[in-house]
Amino acid sequence: MSDRNVCPGLYRDEKGKFYCAYAGGTEVDPAFMPCLSEYWECPYYISYQEREEEIEKPEEHVAVEEEVAKEEAEPVYLKEEEEEKETPVLVHEEKPIEEELIERLEEISSKAVDLNRLWDTYDKEARALIEYWDSMREEMEKLIMSIQQAIDTYIDELSKLEVKYKLGIIDETLYQELKSDLEGKISEKRNLQDELIKKLNEVERLILPHFKRVKVAEAKPEIAKLRLALSKLEQRYRDGQISEEVYLKLKSEIEDKIKKLERVKEEVE
Repeated sequence: MSDRNVCPGLYRDEKGKFYCAYAGGTEVDPAFMPCLSEYWECPYYISYQEREEEIEKPEEHVAVEEEVAKEEAEPVYLKEEEEEKETPVLVHEEKPIEEELIERLEEISSKAVDLNRLWDTYDKEARALIEYWDSMREEMEKLIMSIQQAIDTYIDELSKLEVKYKLGIIDETLYQELKSDLEGKISEKRNLQDELIKKLNEVERLILPHFKRVKVAEAKPEIAKLRLALSKLEQRYRDGQISEEVYLKLKSEIEDKIKKLERVKEEVE
């Protein structure tokens, strides 16, 4: 990552925690903010730049007014005397080119060390976040599946209710009442399911860039490792060591991870 992609407002204390100068010294997490990428799109950075522009405008106006007032109040003969004075010429000794280059190299080296520290911290926190997200996503997918099962149950009950009504087992008043209740439950469950899927996809979209950064270097060996695990799983299933249910579940999880790593590898390459 190039130095220009690191936010100039990001700094770290002696404990290794990160803070944002543009947010008033608030502690931030570079894994969730664009501190190490497109920081110019960060709301804290944009707000700070806008405040700076507002502060600079009145100061420039006041400086111009003071200069005009000073010139008006200043005697003419004083200005003429100043113009007659010779301006001293300061001679600066130029550094040898090798010293200047060495200083630049040391500056680059120092920045590289700082970036390495930032990257190590980011890599550690990003991996922890991805691991937590994997377990959280699994729970969310189970919840979405259970909601779908509830929807299927209500739809089945609705079909049975239709049959009872057509056979004359229940009258129209009770039929309409029960039908309205079931349709309301189905609608409620579907809305909840849609909301969970939407949030799941939103988080997945935010996690994916971090997943790419930390996984791309290990994508190929990880894919080979997962393919080997899949082969061993199939062998255990053929030998009757695991049930079909367990086999299908683990196979689906492994294949999903392989597809994700292959997608990351293709996008980066």
